[in-house]
Amino acid sequence: MSQFPTLTSGVISMTPTTIGTGFSTRVMRFCDDTEQRWAARGQHGVFVLTFTDISGFDLANLLDFFRSAKGRFDATWTLTINSTTYSNMALDSDDFVVVEQRPNCFSLQVNCKQVVDDPQVIAGNHRQGQFS
Repeated sequence: MSQFPTLTSGVISMTPTTIGTGFSTRVMRFCDDTEQRWAARGQHGVFVLTFTDISGFDLANLLDFFRSAKGRFDATWTLTINSTTYSNMALDSDDFVVVEQRPNCFSLQVNCKQVVDDPQVIAGNHRQGQFS
């Protein structure tokens, strides 16, 4: 199981980092325009990792991780934030969008989520919100 890379500063992501919970639902629409909705799975963690003004070296590490995970394909890596390790993580997109702010200073946002229900999230043992 691989681990999300750390920056050369030793942190996983920069601020703001947003942690929340998500719910996957399904909707069945009938011929008379009525709907039936149900939970497809339990509660899972949803993360937005923000990287601002990172170096080309850190960007290369993130890009290598993105390529090794094959975008949304690999759901076996872990993410550690504030001493809490979240397992069974997957990237939320196959796109890797980077903005060069200045020469050798890059910014990007990585959206990821848990693909297997996490007892820590269900029990509320993690902090939600924006961390700065």
